[in-house]
Amino acid sequence: MRKDYHNNQVDLSGSISDKDGTLPLTEFEIETVNDTDKFKSPLKSTYYMKDARGKEYNIRAERIHNNSFVRFTRQFPGGYTELFEQMVVMEDLDTGEKGSGMMEHLRTIKSD
Repeated sequence: MRKDYHNNQVDLSGSISDKDGTLPLTEFEIETVNDTDKFKSPLKSTYYMKDARGKEYNIRAERIHNNSFVRFTRQFPGGYTELFEQMVVMEDLDTGEKGSGMMEHLRTIKSD
């Protein structure tokens, strides 16, 4: 899933797969709680999604351990981009089903 903001427009891309196949997402929101570490690294996120058939998903992902993430950065004139890759425990908030996986956050910080 990816949600970009550019010139006051939202560009949503992504899909969700289940036993019935893969469907594009039509809605996507995320709430993230960041750590107090020097990177303000993501600790947990709650994802609210809706697919093309109207099915809604509410998923919480929480970092497995304090050091179960890696941060990559790229400098550019006027700022930097950082990518966090994290091992997480995920829970479907509607069914209680749990699993493990990866959570990714990409941020671009402009200093101009």
